[in-house]
Amino acid sequence: MDILVKRQIDAFFKHHSCRTFKKGDLLVIPDSAPKGVFYLTKGIVRQYATSLKGEEFVVNIFNFPAFFPMSYVLNESLPTHYFEAMNDVVVWEAPKENFLEFIKNNPDVLLDLVKSIYKGLDEYTLRLESMMTGSAYTRLIVELLIDAKRFGKKIKNKGVELRLTQDELAAESGIARETISREMKKLKDKMLVVANKHKLVILSLKKLEEELQY
Repeated sequence: MDILVKRQIDAFFKHHSCRTFKKGDLLVIPDSAPKGVFYLTKGIVRQYATSLKGEEFVVNIFNFPAFFPMSYVLNESLPTHYFEAMNDVVVWEAPKENFLEFIKNNPDVLLDLVKSIYKGLDEYTLRLESMMTGSAYTRLIVELLIDAKRFGKKIKNKGVELRLTQDELAAESGIARETISREMKKLKDKMLVVANKHKLVILSLKKLEEELQY
């Protein structure tokens, strides 16, 4: 997000309410109209759906700064997913009418929002393509690359670190936990990742991307 745009957004939301949530708290639930738009300034929020069997499938993950649920704000569509805090979260909340008026009067903010939406769509398309045409191995790589670019922490001369468990990867990718373990072993054997229970390090994003070409 452009620094000048962020200042405009911060100034707008400072006139509205600030809320905090703990890990596991739900900010939005399906079929229920939120009071307005959330502006995430601290923490991570996951957007997920549940199957008839009660299985959870991650649709998106929001890292600050971010807005949600935009489908409700822009299209007046009731949310169809849960939005859950993955850690301590701080959000500012404004009525959607106020927010819509704000972005109409600030085209640079609107342009930045559109760019963010399309970036998310590119990632969604990449994920969808891997699910339709790729193996579990390529699907796992795509998920790791997306997470690394969005949430990864660069470590000098050691690659990119992700705070991510195999259970979380399974929920994000829709791949069974057992399959994640098997495909992750392949990546470890090729010295592409180093992993333990709570984090993993991608040793080279370039080499991991090259795996998608085979």
